[in-house]
Amino acid sequence: MSIVSMHHAVMKVTAVEDYDKVMAYCVVYGLPVFEPKGKSWQRVEDATAEMLKNIEAFPKPLNRGASYYKSLLTHTASK
Repeated sequence: MSIVSMHHAVMKVTAVEDYDKVMAYCVVYGLPVFEPKGKSWQRVEDATAEMLKNIEAFPKPLNRGASYYKSLLTHTASK
């Protein structure tokens, strides 16, 4: 396995872990759940960011942090 493949595998695993935490929170509290628009880790991160948009302060630690996901929203909005 190459370094690039390993990098993508780690990024996917941590993105899915964060997505699962945020999705479970949204289900419990009746907030909108967004499905990833693809299978790549970037699409999983985008879905997580969309869900976090509805949460002022996420109560659990995320692998990348809520501020990282919120920065994705501002980055995509400026395109």
